[in-house]
Amino acid sequence: METPERGLGDAAAADPAAGQGAGRASGSSVRLGPRTFEWGRRTYVMGILNVTPDSFSDGGLHLAPERAIARARAMEAEGADVIDIGAESASIAASKPSLDEELARLLPVVETLARESGAALSVDTYKSAVAEAVLKAGAHLINDISGLQADPDLAAVIAQHGAGVVIMHMQGHPRSVAREPRYNDVLDEVAAYLAEGIERALRAGIREEAILIDPGIGVGKRTSHNLELIRRIGELRRRLGFPVLLGHSRTSVIGNVLEAPVHDRAEGTLAVTVFAVTQGVDMVRVHDVGANVRAARMADALVRGIDEPADGWPFDAVTGQRRRPLRPVGAALAAGGGAAAGGCPTAGSGPAAGSDPVPGGVPGAERCAEER
Repeated sequence: METPERGLGDAAAADPAAGQGAGRASGSSVRLGPRTFEWGRRTYVMGILNVTPDSFSDGGLHLAPERAIARARAMEAEGADVIDIGAESASIAASKPSLDEELARLLPVVETLARESGAALSVDTYKSAVAEAVLKAGAHLINDISGLQADPDLAAVIAQHGAGVVIMHMQGHPRSVAREPRYNDVLDEVAAYLAEGIERALRAGIREEAILIDPGIGVGKRTSHNLELIRRIGELRRRLGFPVLLGHSRTSVIGNVLEAPVHDRAEGTLAVTVFAVTQGVDMVRVHDVGANVRAARMADALVRGIDEPADGWPFDAVTGQRRRPLRPVGAALAAGGGAAAGGCPTAGSGPAAGSDPVPGGVPGAERCAEER
């Protein structure tokens, strides 16, 4: 393991305030493909797209390129800001594809979405050869489960393409995740690991504002570790000073607390998403995009505030009657509106305030207010 040249990792472990404000956790922005992300403005949503036969939750559902592309389109319509495409499962029991097999799964999807998607494209890989291929194909972000530890060439590849990176913590290796994880202080150890990855990214030339950190919920951790990391996620963000991504969707910590099988963890996932918003988390990585977009949008309105749209709210607050058409799902946030930016644009698209309710709205628009 490479030793950091400077003391951010050591300071983070020794002093809870170390790193606070040193990075880009709030007040800065970064362009990743077609999207601009303003850290601290709202909590963004990353939709999970597994093109694998054996991912823990949805393995095999989107293995065929046409099904994966259709799912990506659906997630974007539901309000996803980022589509995260993975072709190798982190599950201990999952098979590990060859390089050629991994690229065969990824490239048709990435190439198509790069041409047509309005979402930023992320690829979940820890391999520099895969990153090189998908970034050339049009991806904008590399989500590295190993936190830039597994492949010494990966950071340089990301920097050369001007892409972003998610630095995730794990105990073990992507092909041999720790089966008996142990920590003296899980937050200190995760923070130190992530700090080392941040320094490696910066030395390679990756833009500071394009670095996100992820504590790695469910990867090389016991339930108690996962609960503590989620509970203290705001502290991790303050300590390291970089935007935080939280990937809690359908994980075993939710299954254990609720005693629920993998496909019955929606409420638990939503609960963590809402808590994440209250703690200033910058992005959540989820399977059920529409519901989590709605939950995050409402939580953001409560925590960060929300302005009234230029053409007014769609419902009269006193009578409950609809005053204008509801907008297509995803329209507001895709256009750059944040929690304080006040919802969907296109002012004047509906009747003026006080006019009769719109009988049917616009086709497919009934879900806009519901999902925002």
